[in-house]
Amino acid sequence: MSSTNNKKKILIIDDDRVWGRVLSEFLKLNSYSAIYTTQGATALDAVKTYRPDCILLDFHLKDMEADAVCEKIRSDPNTKSSPIIIVSADPNEEITSYQKCMADNFILKGTNLNLITAAIESLLRRLRLDEAIIEQGDLRLESKTHLLYRNSKPLFHLSTEQFRLFFLLLQNANTFVSEAEISRHLYPHDQDTEFSDAIKMLVYRLRVKLGPQLGRRIKNKRNLGWIYVQPNNRRKK
Repeated sequence: MSSTNNKKKILIIDDDRVWGRVLSEFLKLNSYSAIYTTQGATALDAVKTYRPDCILLDFHLKDMEADAVCEKIRSDPNTKSSPIIIVSADPNEEITSYQKCMADNFILKGTNLNLITAAIESLLRRLRLDEAIIEQGDLRLESKTHLLYRNSKPLFHLSTEQFRLFFLLLQNANTFVSEAEISRHLYPHDQDTEFSDAIKMLVYRLRVKLGPQLGRRIKNKRNLGWIYVQPNNRRKK
């Protein structure tokens, strides 16, 4: 089981307290971090502060409808890309969920709870592919921002070359990547030039930026190339 810091965060917005508690506990048992609120107005603050990886939203809330909640979420630049799954007992609202709420999925209440987790994982997997997000152990790298996260906390912004190199090494974690392959990845339009010295300098600068604790995870072996070594989860990072 992953550590709390690495768990995907799910926000449940539903005024059915029994359902909300059941769903929250089920998600926690399945290694998610879940919080639960019964009001749309409260949820808007929770989206900003909790920054959930996915939102499970009931369509009919006592204080507002789902389309009003979604409109506020989608109109805020900081939350507009938040993944939203409408989970409702009203099958007549499925079309509205997609058209007016701009939801990413619709699921009927009462369905097998495993289908909800499957929908969450499918959505998050698609988003990772769309945004070129790579996660390796305690690290997360995002192409959209070139930000490196550790245990969900942003560390720093990488330059374009640093990002492309580190992305390649993370993608091939615990496997050596030859300098020829790195060269093809970084400099695809100039394969007639020898880039060994440039790669060594780029790695050096990347290690300096990562700091001694993370930088030493990048290693080199003559004739094999470069490797990112992900520590065993049981070891102290």
